[in-house]
Amino acid sequence: MNNGATLFLGILLSVAVSFWTLLFAPQLQIGRQQVRPIEGGELYPAPRPGLAQRGAEVYRSLGCAECHTRQVRQTGAIFEVRVTEVGTNLSAVVAVFGETEMGTGDEGLDSRHFRKLPAIVGTNLTPAAAQKLTAQFTAAGAKAVPVLIPLGPDVQRGWGARLSVAQDYLHDYPVLLGNLRLGPDLANFGARQTNIADIHTQLYDSPRLTMGSMMPPYRFLYRVVTNGAALPADAILVTAAESNKPAQAIIPSEDAVALAAYLTSLKADALLFEAPRAKPAPQAPLSTNAPPATNATAAATPPK
Repeated sequence: MNNGATLFLGILLSVAVSFWTLLFAPQLQIGRQQVRPIEGGELYPAPRPGLAQRGAEVYRSLGCAECHTRQVRQTGAIFEVRVTEVGTNLSAVVAVFGETEMGTGDEGLDSRHFRKLPAIVGTNLTPAAAQKLTAQFTAAGAKAVPVLIPLGPDVQRGWGARLSVAQDYLHDYPVLLGNLRLGPDLANFGARQTNIADIHTQLYDSPRLTMGSMMPPYRFLYRVVTNGAALPADAILVTAAESNKPAQAIIPSEDAVALAAYLTSLKADALLFEAPRAKPAPQAPLSTNAPPATNATAAATPPK
């Protein structure tokens, strides 16, 4: 019996199913994504200015994606409950608070706790526990909301407030995700570094700002002002490598200015449905790559 036709049809079907599953279906799902409005009515992501677009090409040409990623990773999440309004039945609200792990059972102390709103009344909770506690405060006449707290080393280091998703890269072509981290992640760099002078100093000679940095210097992007020359308006003073030497004045080139504009445009902290985060956003990140000690316990506690 000749099974050649059956074999051919089987191979053709396998290729067609594979093509649909791996290429066509993802294209239908995320390939047609468009910018969409976020809280405040702004469209996200906003298009990059022309100078930042030129800086993206400089970023590519210098091979920055070989040592930096642009993708914040998230390993889990916990919930906390915040009371935004106490309502008129304070005794009932205090009674609910006294039953929580954060409650003290002292009505006077609990009453003072709610004088500063929003007040955190539960933390390190599972989704079910957060929903239950929210319902209890709502039944007592208060307004309570559960808040998702992303967890993971990247979040604890301050590299981003949430994980990176496809919506963050709609204006990027090609998308420079990177796969090696010899330096910090840059997905949300523009939200945590707004000092242009420090950015240029980092590009000119990184160890001047970050002790032990392995980042190569890009001095060819700058012109050093010689002694006695008048300083132009765009000159930047950088401290000398040796403490006994005076500071240097450097003038960034057009490529350096464009690269700095691109770096400050890297912001991926918008509140999205597929990437929820705490609101308001976390405080400014630390200057080091190590996770802060105060968050070590929370980061080590996996969600239930």
